[in-house]
Amino acid sequence: DVLRAVDMIEVWPGLGRDDIRCYADGQAGVAARLASLLDRRLVAVETASGITGYAAWVGDRNYDRRNIHASVIPGILQYLDLPDIGGWMRH
Repeated sequence: DVLRAVDMIEVWPGLGRDDIRCYADGQAGVAARLASLLDRRLVAVETASGITGYAAWVGDRNYDRRNIHASVIPGILQYLDLPDIGGWMRH
């Protein structure tokens, strides 16, 4: 969904295409951060609340279990955690 929104900005007349940024609240922040790795048009992501990282999230015995299927990516910690993404974003 995030990548499709970026595609829409590309074709919408009058919108700035050189500085596409994303703001996400809650668990939607996971999708926004991962999208920033996949598409260089998305130059910045700001998140509010939600999980800060998978390692901390799964290690917390009181983690929020509501709608976790939208955020769980099996095996992701073998490759990266969410705090790593900020340093890998392509500007």
